[in-house]
Amino acid sequence: MRPWKFRSPEVAHLLNPAFCGHLLYTAVKAHRDTNGSALPYALVFIILPLVLHQVTNESIEGRTKSFYVWLDRNQQAKIGFAERARQVVPFTREAIAFLLQGNTVTIQEDGALLVTSALKRRRRTVKEVSENAECIKKAEILGRWMATAGTPATIFASLGVRP
Repeated sequence: MRPWKFRSPEVAHLLNPAFCGHLLYTAVKAHRDTNGSALPYALVFIILPLVLHQVTNESIEGRTKSFYVWLDRNQQAKIGFAERARQVVPFTREAIAFLLQGNTVTIQEDGALLVTSALKRRRRTVKEVSENAECIKKAEILGRWMATAGTPATIFASLGVRP
Protein backbone atom coordinates (compact mmCIF):
# COMPACT_ATOMS: atom_id res chain seq x y z
CA MET A 1 0.00 0.00 0.00
CA ARG A 2 1.13 3.48 -0.79
CA PRO A 3 1.52 5.82 2.19
CA TRP A 4 -1.46 8.14 2.69
CA LYS A 5 0.44 11.25 1.68
CA PHE A 6 1.05 9.72 -1.77
CA ARG A 7 -2.54 8.64 -2.44
CA SER A 8 -4.73 10.79 -4.63
CA PRO A 9 -7.59 12.52 -2.79
CA GLU A 10 -10.15 10.47 -4.73
CA VAL A 11 -8.56 7.18 -3.76
CA ALA A 12 -8.03 8.32 -0.18
CA HIS A 13 -11.70 9.28 0.20
CA LEU A 14 -13.39 6.39 -1.62
CA LEU A 15 -11.07 3.58 -0.57
CA ASN A 16 -10.23 4.62 2.98
CA PRO A 17 -10.23 1.77 5.52
CA ALA A 18 -13.12 3.18 7.55
CA PHE A 19 -15.53 3.38 4.61
CA CYS A 20 -14.43 0.08 3.04
CA GLY A 21 -14.53 -1.47 6.51
CA HIS A 22 -18.09 -0.25 6.98
CA LEU A 23 -19.08 -1.92 3.70
CA LEU A 24 -17.42 -5.19 4.70
CA TYR A 25 -18.87 -5.04 8.22
CA THR A 26 -22.35 -4.55 6.75
CA ALA A 27 -21.96 -7.56 4.43
CA VAL A 28 -20.58 -9.76 7.24
CA LYS A 29 -23.44 -8.75 9.55
CA ALA A 30 -26.11 -9.30 6.86
CA HIS A 31 -24.63 -12.74 6.14
CA ARG A 32 -24.80 -13.66 9.83
CA ASP A 33 -28.31 -12.26 10.21
CA THR A 34 -29.51 -14.26 7.20
CA ASN A 35 -28.18 -17.72 7.97
CA GLY A 36 -26.52 -17.46 11.38
CA SER A 37 -23.01 -18.20 10.14
CA ALA A 38 -19.83 -16.27 9.59
CA LEU A 39 -18.90 -14.99 6.10
CA PRO A 40 -16.18 -17.14 4.50
CA TYR A 41 -12.95 -15.15 4.23
CA ALA A 42 -12.65 -15.54 0.45
CA LEU A 43 -16.06 -13.92 -0.11
CA VAL A 44 -14.93 -10.72 1.58
CA PHE A 45 -12.86 -10.00 -1.51
CA ILE A 46 -15.84 -9.79 -3.85
CA ILE A 47 -17.82 -7.21 -1.86
CA LEU A 48 -15.82 -4.08 -2.74
CA PRO A 49 -15.40 -4.76 -6.47
CA LEU A 50 -19.15 -5.28 -6.79
CA VAL A 51 -20.31 -2.43 -4.53
CA LEU A 52 -17.80 0.23 -5.58
CA HIS A 53 -18.16 -0.32 -9.33
CA GLN A 54 -20.84 2.17 -10.39
CA VAL A 55 -22.47 0.13 -13.16
CA THR A 56 -22.59 -2.99 -11.01
CA ASN A 57 -23.73 -1.06 -7.94
CA GLU A 58 -26.65 0.43 -9.84
CA SER A 59 -27.81 -3.03 -10.92
CA ILE A 60 -27.92 -4.50 -7.40
CA GLU A 61 -31.46 -4.37 -6.08
CA GLY A 62 -33.10 -5.74 -2.99
CA ARG A 63 -36.13 -7.08 -4.86
CA THR A 64 -33.97 -9.81 -6.38
CA LYS A 65 -33.68 -12.59 -3.79
CA SER A 66 -30.83 -14.59 -5.31
CA PHE A 67 -27.28 -13.76 -6.29
CA TYR A 68 -27.51 -16.10 -9.27
CA VAL A 69 -30.74 -14.60 -10.56
CA TRP A 70 -29.17 -11.13 -10.30
CA LEU A 71 -25.98 -12.30 -12.03
CA ASP A 72 -27.96 -13.96 -14.82
CA ARG A 73 -29.84 -10.71 -15.43
CA ASN A 74 -26.68 -8.57 -15.15
CA GLN A 75 -23.97 -10.39 -17.06
CA GLN A 76 -22.10 -7.09 -17.46
CA ALA A 77 -21.07 -7.42 -13.81
CA LYS A 78 -18.61 -10.13 -14.91
CA ILE A 79 -16.90 -7.86 -17.43
CA GLY A 80 -13.65 -6.71 -15.89
CA PHE A 81 -14.57 -8.19 -12.51
CA ALA A 82 -11.31 -10.14 -12.14
CA GLU A 83 -9.21 -7.03 -12.70
CA ARG A 84 -11.39 -4.88 -10.40
CA ALA A 85 -11.16 -7.53 -7.69
CA ARG A 86 -7.38 -7.74 -8.07
CA GLN A 87 -7.04 -3.94 -7.82
CA VAL A 88 -8.99 -3.64 -4.57
CA VAL A 89 -7.36 -6.55 -2.72
CA PRO A 90 -4.95 -4.22 -0.84
CA PHE A 91 -7.84 -1.96 0.18
CA THR A 92 -9.90 -4.95 1.29
CA ARG A 93 -7.02 -6.20 3.43
CA GLU A 94 -6.53 -2.74 4.89
CA ALA A 95 -10.26 -2.55 5.73
CA ILE A 96 -10.18 -5.99 7.37
CA ALA A 97 -7.19 -4.92 9.47
CA PHE A 98 -9.10 -1.77 10.45
CA LEU A 99 -12.10 -3.84 11.57
CA LEU A 100 -9.91 -6.32 13.45
CA GLN A 101 -8.08 -3.50 15.21
CA GLY A 102 -11.40 -1.99 16.29
CA ASN A 103 -12.62 -5.40 17.53
CA THR A 104 -15.75 -5.17 15.38
CA VAL A 105 -15.07 -8.45 13.54
CA THR A 106 -13.05 -11.52 14.32
CA ILE A 107 -11.58 -14.22 12.11
CA GLN A 108 -12.61 -17.67 13.25
CA GLU A 109 -10.39 -20.75 13.13
CA ASP A 110 -11.95 -21.78 9.80
CA GLY A 111 -11.07 -18.35 8.36
CA ALA A 112 -14.60 -16.94 8.31
CA LEU A 113 -15.37 -13.41 9.48
CA LEU A 114 -17.89 -12.84 12.25
CA VAL A 115 -19.23 -9.59 13.70
CA THR A 116 -18.21 -9.25 17.36
CA SER A 117 -19.46 -5.77 18.27
CA ALA A 118 -21.45 -2.88 16.90
CA LEU A 119 -19.78 -0.51 14.47
CA LYS A 120 -19.34 3.01 15.83
CA ARG A 121 -20.42 5.68 13.35
CA ARG A 122 -20.34 9.45 13.30
CA ARG A 123 -23.00 11.74 11.87
CA ARG A 124 -22.54 12.84 8.29
CA THR A 125 -23.92 15.55 6.05
CA VAL A 126 -27.01 14.86 3.93
CA LYS A 127 -24.98 14.52 0.70
CA GLU A 128 -22.52 12.10 2.28
CA VAL A 129 -25.33 10.07 3.78
CA SER A 130 -27.15 9.57 0.49
CA GLU A 131 -24.03 8.53 -1.46
CA ASN A 132 -22.58 6.33 1.27
CA ALA A 133 -25.93 4.91 2.31
CA GLU A 134 -26.49 3.56 -1.19
CA CYS A 135 -23.20 1.65 -1.09
CA ILE A 136 -23.93 0.39 2.42
CA LYS A 137 -27.37 -0.82 1.34
CA LYS A 138 -25.83 -2.70 -1.60
CA ALA A 139 -23.23 -4.32 0.69
CA GLU A 140 -26.07 -5.53 2.91
CA ILE A 141 -27.86 -7.04 -0.08
CA LEU A 142 -24.66 -8.82 -1.16
CA GLY A 143 -24.18 -10.17 2.36
CA ARG A 144 -27.70 -11.64 2.31
CA TRP A 145 -27.16 -13.12 -1.15
CA MET A 146 -23.84 -14.69 -0.15
CA ALA A 147 -25.57 -16.37 2.80
CA THR A 148 -27.77 -18.39 0.46
CA ALA A 149 -25.56 -18.70 -2.63
CA GLY A 150 -23.57 -21.79 -1.70
CA THR A 151 -19.85 -22.34 -1.43
CA PRO A 152 -17.24 -19.67 -2.14
CA ALA A 153 -15.90 -21.79 -5.01
CA THR A 154 -19.34 -21.83 -6.67
CA ILE A 155 -19.78 -18.08 -6.22
CA PHE A 156 -16.32 -17.34 -7.63
CA ALA A 157 -16.91 -19.71 -10.56
CA SER A 158 -20.17 -17.92 -11.39
CA LEU A 159 -18.20 -14.65 -11.55
CA GLY A 160 -15.63 -16.27 -13.83
CA VAL A 161 -12.73 -16.20 -11.35
CA ARG A 162 -10.92 -18.53 -8.96
CA PRO A 163 -10.48 -17.77 -5.23
